[in-house]
Amino acid sequence: VIAYNPYDATGTADWADITKGVQNLKANGASVVNMSLGVPGTTFDKGWNKVLTDLSVMLTLKNTVFVMAAGNDGVTQTQNVEWNILNPAFIVVGSVDVEGNISNFSNRPGEACLTTFGLCLGDRLKNHFIVAPGELILVSDGNGGVTRQIGTSFAAPLVSGAIALLHDRWPWLANFPRETTKVILESAKDLGAPGVDGVYGHGLLDVTASQSPLDFNKLIFFTVENG
Repeated sequence: VIAYNPYDATGTADWADITKGVQNLKANGASVVNMSLGVPGTTFDKGWNKVLTDLSVMLTLKNTVFVMAAGNDGVTQTQNVEWNILNPAFIVVGSVDVEGNISNFSNRPGEACLTTFGLCLGDRLKNHFIVAPGELILVSDGNGGVTRQIGTSFAAPLVSGAIALLHDRWPWLANFPRETTKVILESAKDLGAPGVDGVYGHGLLDVTASQSPLDFNKLIFFTVENG
């Protein structure tokens, strides 16, 4: 587990700082990158496309899953985001309360599109969105005790942890980031409107379900004889 702080002494960072952070994490072999940062007022900012298409990092990201906290402005994304189809797999994570309702502070995906050359070809932000507990999360207070916190920055690491468990159980999946995100998203518990929606995305993270095959009827078994 590697931590990287892109912020300067004023508590701010720009996309160049974040690009440097991605380079640093990949140089240390990270296969799952958890991001708790963004641009106020957006669930998923267009700046991510700039980071992930940077030539200095683009060729190193093929085995990486990015998990981004959705942000805590309570907004619904309306702005489309220009997106390179070669960009790595990613999941944006919102927060729910203890009863599974979307947190009032959690940003939401809405019906925003990931566009290609300005065209919406059907890939929407909600297709990459999931929610996880983000209220009353028990964390260290930094002084040897514990405290409770709220925010999507506490929901996102739960998804990153679920991915780490998935890769620990089936190590070969680490080389298949898109399949990894498919497992996490499609094993989620549906919330809100039936199917993928603009508030909960795929729904609530289900760690237990993500550790099992999505469809037992489609399992293929291999046997080995004589080596």
